[in-house]
Amino acid sequence: LSVQGQMRTQRMCLESKYKTKIGPSHRIHAWSCRHASWTIVRCQVKSNGKTAYFSMRNREYTNPIPPFGECVMFKVITEDKYEPRWLPGVWVGRVDQTNENILLIQNGVKFFECVKRKEGAAQYDFSFFKKVKGIL
Repeated sequence: LSVQGQMRTQRMCLESKYKTKIGPSHRIHAWSCRHASWTIVRCQVKSNGKTAYFSMRNREYTNPIPPFGECVMFKVITEDKYEPRWLPGVWVGRVDQTNENILLIQNGVKFFECVKRKEGAAQYDFSFFKKVKGIL
């Protein structure tokens, strides 16, 4: 597996799910490169039968991973009990050191511990996907 190949696969999957063409200048590509390399480290089995992650930590990576570019819900802590606690974002990866989820939201990029997947057609909501920002 190569980072380039992973990025192509991710782009084709997103185009299929969102039913639209994603051009080379789209903000998602920078995150695709990062996530592709993150995935290879954790999932690609080398000739010695181990992943790079296993070689570093002596255990497999077992946390569930949402599909790249999927619309998910993230949990926020609010002081007002009547404010929504789950808000939408687009999942683009995880932070190496803390394992927090990296989400594109309407006003930038944020890191959150807790996310949950949406169901059905809400997983790939193109109208929301177009609104998110991708700059840290």
